[in-house]
Amino acid sequence: MFSFIGRLPQPAKTLYVLIFLAFVLLFATFFLDLAEARRFAFVGVGTLFLLLGLCASLNINGTADRMASAIKEYRPMGVDYSRSFLSTPLYARLFGIMAMVVGSAFAVTAAISPNGF
Repeated sequence: MFSFIGRLPQPAKTLYVLIFLAFVLLFATFFLDLAEARRFAFVGVGTLFLLLGLCASLNINGTADRMASAIKEYRPMGVDYSRSFLSTPLYARLFGIMAMVVGSAFAVTAAISPNGF
């Protein structure tokens, strides 16, 4: 996974790191039972996914192209995805569109939720 993230351009690389840190913060809010902080953490995770999706769908700095080439070279458990639809820039852009939809749903739901999560 680190090699996949290492091949991505900026700002996608930074967004992946920030998403990881936001998830750590989100899990900490569950363990510490901080409802209002959890709400802000959900908004943060959703916003970061929205931004990552924007980078992939618009191919900012070649994000979709680099994602596709990284998937071609990455072989999890020996599976070769080099000739698969998963290793095309179109799939990376579709992933970006779905990340934008899911991220905006997370952010908006958390922002307008009256009693938190």
